[in-house]
Amino acid sequence: IVSVLPTICISELKSNVVSIDTLFGDVDFNASVQAYDAGLILQNAVGFIDLDEMQQLSGNVSGDASLTALDASVILQYVVHLIDELPHDTSDGGHLLATGEFGIHDQIFAPGQVIEVPIHFNEASNVYSIEGLVEYNPADITYKNVVWQQPFNNFMKELVIESNGVIRFALAGASAIAENGLVAKLQFTSNDEISMENTEVSLMDLRVNELPVIKLASTATISRSLSTDERIGVPDEFALKQNYPNPINPVTRILYDIPEASNVTITIYNLLGNQVKTLVSGYQEPGYKSILWNATNGRGAPVSAGMYLYSIKAGDFHQTKKMLLLK
Repeated sequence: IVSVLPTICISELKSNVVSIDTLFGDVDFNASVQAYDAGLILQNAVGFIDLDEMQQLSGNVSGDASLTALDASVILQYVVHLIDELPHDTSDGGHLLATGEFGIHDQIFAPGQVIEVPIHFNEASNVYSIEGLVEYNPADITYKNVVWQQPFNNFMKELVIESNGVIRFALAGASAIAENGLVAKLQFTSNDEISMENTEVSLMDLRVNELPVIKLASTATISRSLSTDERIGVPDEFALKQNYPNPINPVTRILYDIPEASNVTITIYNLLGNQVKTLVSGYQEPGYKSILWNATNGRGAPVSAGMYLYSIKAGDFHQTKKMLLLK
């Protein structure tokens, strides 16, 4: 017994002579809706191929006005019988409405190390597809690799690397993601580890499911690290540096600069503003400082994965930064 799921045909008259019939979701016109059709949509999303007007019409199965990575997800859901008809009615938002924060954070790298830029997500729910691009300066760093992270290992993925410092990506899955974690780690190498002190990497044109496109989702500054031994003398100004590594795995170091003797407090908070742990509290002489945090609270118990804030107060100086803990 072979079960056939219902689909709707599209008809178009070509050159006033030939009538072409195809199924919604059948992007390659082989009379069958398959995962390969979803892959073609993702390749189109990253600019690897260009689908013609009829292919785009067939592939637009989510009911909105454009062909996106979410259409690839809907096809995958149809192929594994999670939905039973194409096109799939998403006009009410329904189960395809996603939430969550996606972005990248400032990173520090040591000479001789691969530079890793994690794309993270926090408090995500109902995520079926993601597409966007990453921009970087190819004069400063060179792309080497991408390491996809769970749970996105099970997603269908396309990635295109352009020579002008643009990485285009599109992902789609049959099952939704609802947790905290990483999408991927982008790996780069520095073109000049001695002279390059910092460079920027930006996450742009980000679209989750078919939510509005975020033109600039976030920008991270990638800085060459200096240990407290290498940073001699007295700093010119107060500063709180980005923790390294970030995300935390399982211990992280926080560097900070004190140009004059001060009472210094460094505190970890959760996103609700609740105090998690005080790392530094007391009088300190001027200098380049650092402190470690092992992802425990004030009682020494491990804290849960997620986003945290760390804040410094020194005299009139006050600054706060974010960091991500994964487990």
